[in-house]
Amino acid sequence: MLALQCTYFFLGCLFLSILCGFSAIRLADRVPALAGMYGVLAVNGIVLYVAVFQLAFRITENIEGLREMIEVTSFGLTFRGDQKYCRKVLKSIPEMAISVGTFHKVERESVPAFLSYVCEQVVGLLVAF
Repeated sequence: MLALQCTYFFLGCLFLSILCGFSAIRLADRVPALAGMYGVLAVNGIVLYVAVFQLAFRITENIEGLREMIEVTSFGLTFRGDQKYCRKVLKSIPEMAISVGTFHKVERESVPAFLSYVCEQVVGLLVAF
């Protein structure tokens, strides 16, 4: 369910950024106030995407830090069985990643790719219309 919500969030930011950016540029000479509002919405869509995914990546980094801390602490356990148990538990914890849809995991490069895609689509719409 969370993957589906991430997909809708991604598409919403994409839709907001591309269409508002295009509208801001097209209306800049005719209706500057409306163009300014569209420009602010386009920038807000980009900033919202970047902010949310930076927070999401911080969660996965914190989980990795927690796993490393548990592993280091397990070396200090006195009983050999406890050490083995801790290592088994750590190996059983799946890798954390942020999914967009069911197809791929989001990487750190997603933010620059998002910005590039938004710019390409805005320019494409300006050339087409």
